[in-house]
Amino acid sequence: MRAMFYLDLVRMYAAKPYAVDKNALTTIKADEKRTLAQALHNERMTWNEAFDFILKDLDAAEKYLADYHRADKYTPDVSVVYGLKARTYQEMQDWANAEKYAKMAQQGYQMMSEDEFLSRDNGFNSPNSSWMFATQFKETDPNIMGNDGDDSWGSVMIMENGFGGGYAQNYGGVNVIDRHLYSTIPETDFRRKCWVDFKLDEMGKEEAIKALEDYSDYPERVYAGGRENAQYGLGGLCLKFRNAAGKADVKYAAWCVSVPLMRIEEMKLIEIEAAGMQDEARGVQLLTEFAKSRDPQFVYGKHNEGYYNNTTSAFQNEVWWQRRIELWGEGFATFDIKRLNKGIIRSYPGTNHLENARWNTNTLPNWMVWAFIGTESDYNGGMTQNPDPIQPAGDSEPYNW
Repeated sequence: MRAMFYLDLVRMYAAKPYAVDKNALTTIKADEKRTLAQALHNERMTWNEAFDFILKDLDAAEKYLADYHRADKYTPDVSVVYGLKARTYQEMQDWANAEKYAKMAQQGYQMMSEDEFLSRDNGFNSPNSSWMFATQFKETDPNIMGNDGDDSWGSVMIMENGFGGGYAQNYGGVNVIDRHLYSTIPETDFRRKCWVDFKLDEMGKEEAIKALEDYSDYPERVYAGGRENAQYGLGGLCLKFRNAAGKADVKYAAWCVSVPLMRIEEMKLIEIEAAGMQDEARGVQLLTEFAKSRDPQFVYGKHNEGYYNNTTSAFQNEVWWQRRIELWGEGFATFDIKRLNKGIIRSYPGTNHLENARWNTNTLPNWMVWAFIGTESDYNGGMTQNPDPIQPAGDSEPYNW
């Protein structure tokens, strides 16, 4: 859907979040009515112009899809339109509409259970009652067929395959959770089991492989991926995303999985944030109900670190923490950092970020603002280019939590 694509572009090209500067420039407007002459002198949209453009598309989609019944979750229906409206109004801080559409989007879906979340066969690889919209990779896709499958989702996100390929398992491109973030997840929260405990880094090979049986049916492969192929370690390795069920050894069928693009849990968290920004007590109640479905012993008020920006309320930080855990790896982290105008903390005692990438920024990092490709700025005389991001000169002084 064009509106979904545009909302993501708007968020990535904007140098300042809407909450800071409503007139900040975002991306370039492009639609089927644009002529070649206009394309050569096409200015960037402000946040408000972009929202008008996106909501116009979504209003049309809501109208045209009102009575449409889809065959599968790879095609959007009106619930997906409601979800995209909820995302848009959340970005706009129009909390009443964000809550309204997030609630409408949830109809007919139910949250993932612990067994579904942690399934070793179908964990985040097959649509279920929680998924609202998804994409699916097929063996005929260019990113599966070409370059030994290394351009695919599975190559970089799934590390249990048995055919000696992929960045996640074989080439040292492991995906890990930030160690401090992991440390904030209570042991009573079942989502913690999506990542390998850092305690395993203190174990020898045989003991570690035995301990990895708590996470995977292929403990030797996970061990090799973390310690031998990557020489990174085991702590924090992501096992949220699994191979296609029963195909871990089949090249490349193991990577022909489905990936969620929208889940009811995201909608619930939008509803919670929107409710709390209107009435904090109501938001806290809804947040507690949500959190206790993941951690029966959840206690509100323990997850409100500001990451250098304390203008967001403790409540909003609590919701952000839930989003960081619930939606990890699903494509929301950068959007949330930008939306909430957060800094970055990657240098701290015990960090698992690699040397020369241990950067702390007390403002929104400039590498999260996309620059336009050269051919756009070369041929479009109407646009303003974003500055090239500048890599920090060195690692930051460790932050003390």
